[in-house]
Amino acid sequence: MAKTTKEAKAALSTTDPATFEAILKAYGDEGKSGMALVAGGSSKARDLRARFSTFAATAEAARQSGGGPVKFKAAFGTIVNECRSCHSVYK
Repeated sequence: MAKTTKEAKAALSTTDPATFEAILKAYGDEGKSGMALVAGGSSKARDLRARFSTFAATAEAARQSGGGPVKFKAAFGTIVNECRSCHSVYK
């Protein structure tokens, strides 16, 4: 997700809806991939899958809503908060 975050930060200074959509799609795909990486039924595994699921859903909802730079900036802020919520517990 680090690469996508770097791309998202760079995109904050653009106005290209296609760029915004591609970044949000990448975040959604990364969240789905994260869910698949976490196996098992432990409470930690369930929590991580739930966090990745929420992350993917947040990115997908933002992508579906479309919009320009203002919406993208708001969506990026929400996504970063999702990242921080996991990093604060597991990193």
